[in-house]
Amino acid sequence: MSSRVAASSSIMNKMFTWFSRLLCTLQKIFFLVVRLFNAHSSKRKTIFKLKSTVMEKFMLIFHGGMTQDASPQDLQSNMSKWMSWIEKLQKEGKYVSGEPLLPGGKLVSSKTAVTDGPYIEGKEVVGGFFVINANNMQEAVDECQHYPGFDYGGQVQVRQVIKIDM
Repeated sequence: MSSRVAASSSIMNKMFTWFSRLLCTLQKIFFLVVRLFNAHSSKRKTIFKLKSTVMEKFMLIFHGGMTQDASPQDLQSNMSKWMSWIEKLQKEGKYVSGEPLLPGGKLVSSKTAVTDGPYIEGKEVVGGFFVINANNMQEAVDECQHYPGFDYGGQVQVRQVIKIDM
């Protein structure tokens, strides 16, 4: 029964994420149409006046946090905190994306040098990331107050994403 609940929850999260992205895309299309309409108006009169807030993107990089040897109850409690935080960010229109990362990986230091790693101490391991929308760095930092890993000595690195128009 619990596997059905987990599968159903996973499907609902994916649907919610897809729907949120669809709404974001539709909003962008609407703003583009209004701008084009206003720009090509024969009388040069603005038909629509829109007040929009363009938010910046920030990457939250999670270092340390809960270890794999935690009890099942602690893991479940921690996962509930993560899901609550994601839901909060989604409701506020701030959640863009995020993924947990497996430990280890490969370190590429040149065209021919590839080594196993990076192997660093537990508090320095990058366990995952979010990309969020925020008005400024302080707002992004404030969102980190809900990070569940603080209870386990984890840290969050906040980096602003550079906009590149292509």
